[in-house]
Amino acid sequence: MLRSGKSRRSEYDRIGTPVWTSEDKLDIDTRQPLIYTLLSFTRFGKEVLTQLNYIIWFPPGPRSMLWTSMGAARWGELSRDLGQNGEPLLYETIHNCGCYYKLTHAAAQGP
Repeated sequence: MLRSGKSRRSEYDRIGTPVWTSEDKLDIDTRQPLIYTLLSFTRFGKEVLTQLNYIIWFPPGPRSMLWTSMGAARWGELSRDLGQNGEPLLYETIHNCGCYYKLTHAAAQGP
């Protein structure tokens, strides 16, 4: 996943791990890339669907990105696939702060 839309990765596109610095500040350590995962379930009508949750964190972007959907002090995203019969039904993404929610039907993504 590239936040900048460019084909080349920048330092702001590297997945990291949230850490506390010696100054008691939150930072993202890209030397330790980590994807948090969580298996959960939801009801869809009478069916119980599997949710595969992936939580990722990125380091701070430049101030010029502050008012874009990608600029923030610490940026992260929750991606969740809702499955039906073992196949994706919906894809959800939301920034870890709770903004920029997006829901996409799996058929719109193609195979």
